[in-house]
Formats: sequence, C-alpha cells, structure tokens
Amino acid sequence: MKIEITPEDVKNVGKEWINAILSGLKPEERLSGLKPEERLSGLKLEERLLGLKPEKRLFGLKPEERLSGLKLEDIEAYLEKIKKK
Repeated sequence: MKIEITPEDVKNVGKEWINAILSGLKPEERLSGLKPEERLSGLKLEERLLGLKPEKRLFGLKPEERLSGLKLEDIEAYLEKIKKK
C-alpha cells in the first residue's frame, strides 16, 4: 500500500508538532530569546500595565516626565472616577 503525502500534509503535521511542543513549555521558556518589545507586541497598553503598582508603572521616568502630557481635565476626570467607586 502506497501512501501519498503532499507538501500541505507535511506542513500540517509540522504545525501540529510545533503546537504539541509549545504547549508543554512554561511561559518563560516560550518567551526566552525574544526581545521585550516582541514579548509585548500583541498586548494592549492596559494589558501591559495590568497588575503593576502605580510606582512601578512610572519606574525609570524622571519626575518631570511623569507629569508631561497630562492635562488638568484628565486629572480631574480621573479623580472624579475614583470618587464614584
């Protein structure tokens, strides 16, 4: 009995093997070797900062950089939002 395997079949089997191997790895093993920007590329900004304390979100910024770009209206809206909670 002769079995015919097409290039598409080989490609599909390869994908299945890759998925099987990757599913057995820990997240840090899957991400090792990637640059930080590559690790974060699929995340929204909110997701990147999720779980970080405010002081960690601002880590590495100079004091004047921490407030740059903030508008008084934005600050007031944020404070109002906090009051409602």
